[in-house]
Amino acid sequence: MDAVEIEVKFWVPCPEALVERVLSLGARDGGRVFECNRIFDDPSRSLEARGELLRLRQDDAWRLTYKLPCRDDGQFKVRRELETTLADGEVLAAVFHSLGLRAVRCYEKWRRTFDVGEVHLCLDTLPFGDFVEIEGTGENIRSMAADLGFPWSRRILGTYLDLFHIVAEEMHLTFRDITFANFAGMAVDISAWRSRFEAGGAPSGDPSAPSAKPVCPRL
Repeated sequence: MDAVEIEVKFWVPCPEALVERVLSLGARDGGRVFECNRIFDDPSRSLEARGELLRLRQDDAWRLTYKLPCRDDGQFKVRRELETTLADGEVLAAVFHSLGLRAVRCYEKWRRTFDVGEVHLCLDTLPFGDFVEIEGTGENIRSMAADLGFPWSRRILGTYLDLFHIVAEEMHLTFRDITFANFAGMAVDISAWRSRFEAGGAPSGDPSAPSAKPVCPRL
């Protein structure tokens, strides 16, 4: 599949409340799955240097994804991606290895998906916090963010790897793999430095105050 992905993220301090709000909007619940993602690159990290990403994901299937560099227009994260399902991801990983590509990073998360009209929502639980991705057209994304009570100024345009770099810096972490095992026993509270994640103020004429009550007072 070749698609252009338009999205924003928000930090979700109260995921249970968010699920309740989303379901109240008539969302179709796509269920929750565990993901293990491996990112491949060559020894010189050429893909990373160009802002590209080659990912092998295992959830309820094997999926290969190639992402081109992000286009950040200040309001949304826009990225073209090519994705396909596979019969056996380990075979492809062996092919990559033979071609000189290595798994340079692993990251894990639990993902629960919802569809509300033309909007696709992903509630992601990572080892360092919970986040929701809102995907759709720009207009639909803004509308859904307001319906969920998220101030537009608090949208996140970075990737989860970008967010982890901030977490690692703040917590003085030395590991690269974003796994639940690596974070075991750690108390992670990003509220003190969440502003480093967020995009900031809304454009002129676009108030950042949400039209609905936030799903958690800490928003």
